[in-house]
Amino acid sequence: PWRPPSYDEADVSDKPAYMRSQLLDAGRRAEIDAFRRRQYGSLLAVDRAVGEIVQALDESGRLANTMIVFTSDNGMVWGEHRWGTKLVPYEESIHVPFVVRYDSAIRSARTDERLVVNIDLAPTFAELANVPAPSAEGASFAPLLGEEDGPWREDFLLEHMQKGAGGVPTYCGVHAERYMYVRYRTGEEELYDLRRDP
Repeated sequence: PWRPPSYDEADVSDKPAYMRSQLLDAGRRAEIDAFRRRQYGSLLAVDRAVGEIVQALDESGRLANTMIVFTSDNGMVWGEHRWGTKLVPYEESIHVPFVVRYDSAIRSARTDERLVVNIDLAPTFAELANVPAPSAEGASFAPLLGEEDGPWREDFLLEHMQKGAGGVPTYCGVHAERYMYVRYRTGEEELYDLRRDP
């Protein structure tokens, strides 16, 4: 079972009304745990497929000149803050896997804490392919591959539009290197110091 400190958060009095109304009873806990096990099981096939692609690129001599990017559209919440899906502005939901392999530019495996977001993919691919990317938002993260220091994004926009009744209200916010602030259509706000309260 996945039980980080934020799992079934005991005190949600500092959260907006939609979060305060959430309860994780035994049935909901079991559903979330079963869903998580199924997700992990499905990743076995993804792992095998990625392995086969890497092997084929290596055997054909194209691996050294191929960038492989593995990412996701969102993070998943498995009971943290009493929540069990996605859409919320918390770290578990907005952080996504983002792994890059590009042997011609990356000297060794490492973790880079700089903020890269999905809108950076197209400008990066365009730069590496030496083609224009007119009107593309974001910035090429190619300079980050070589461990270069230099100016880079310090924050990014968070937004969610409520669809239908109930659920997560519309919100807009900003996630910086240290802080996360969000304001909901309801007028409720949240501000977190991510070093003290990740």
